Amino acid sequence: MIIAEIIKNVILSEHTALFLLQKYGISKLLAACKKNRTKDNSHRMVMELTEKLVLAGKNSLSVNILFMLASNSGVAEIHPKLQDISWRCLVKLSEQKQNETKTNLGDFENFIPQLIQIVRAKHPIKLNQEETNLTKQPRHKHDSLLILANLAIRAQLRGIIAANDGIQLFLDVLKGHVGGELSRSVEGERHAAKGLLNMALIKQDTRHMIIANLTDEL
Repeated sequence: MIIAEIIKNVILSEHTALFLLQKYGISKLLAACKKNRTKDNSHRMVMELTEKLVLAGKNSLSVNILFMLASNSGVAEIHPKLQDISWRCLVKLSEQKQNETKTNLGDFENFIPQLIQIVRAKHPIKLNQEETNLTKQPRHKHDSLLILANLAIRAQLRGIIAANDGIQLFLDVLKGHVGGELSRSVEGERHAAKGLLNMALIKQDTRHMIIANLTDEL
């Protein structure tokens, strides 16, 4: 109980969190969570410690690690709260400027196709050959759409979003052509409008195409 109270109340610095994550690794911490699932106190302590480490080190963790935590079905089963925290961290990172974080924001480039797939999917999908529970979680589809909208402000990522039919995705959300929880969702439409506004910065003919599509709908 004393150890549990210490873990609950300790304030970790970013430096300490990264040191512990590098020393023990996310995979070992998750394995410890799984191993101690039948032991309430031990399970809770390891879960709380893992959450604190990720939150304290979020500005230095790689997009690769955060996306793995956010999309992995094993993480969702063992530690669903950690999965939600990882999505929040990804959303926050996508809103930041490169000089505001130690994370290489260009790494988002590798996950743009998957984010678009998550938004469009109507059934559980496979990412990196592993089934996820993402389409069962409405919040994660909204998060994926918002991340894409935020990334569209970056010149180096706009072209990748466009190449993966990201513009059409934003238009389809606005028109209510994406089913499920994003169908006529005010929050989803707001994210899509933000994405289109950012994508319109590419070039003039792209702006004209977006305006024409929206005008036809009206």
